[in-house]
Amino acid sequence: MKLEKNIIVREIAGEYILIPTGEAALKMTGIFAVTEVGAEIWKRLSQGKDEDTVIAELLAEYEVGEATLRQDYAEFIGRLVDSGLAEL
Repeated sequence: MKLEKNIIVREIAGEYILIPTGEAALKMTGIFAVTEVGAEIWKRLSQGKDEDTVIAELLAEYEVGEATLRQDYAEFIGRLVDSGLAEL
């Protein structure tokens, strides 16, 4: 998976936001609000971790079932791709 590189993650008033910078800001309009888990997925993927590693780390950190987390992960990745923030 290839992530848009010019994106920063910020927590503002308890909300997590992906903000385009540089060339990404020219391609996108606005910001992309995500959940805390979505922000963690983005951070880990941007560190070059693969899906199984991200899932394993999040399972250790959050009280959630693996099937639920995998479904949420897939939906989040779909949103990123649809928004132009990632390519498969």
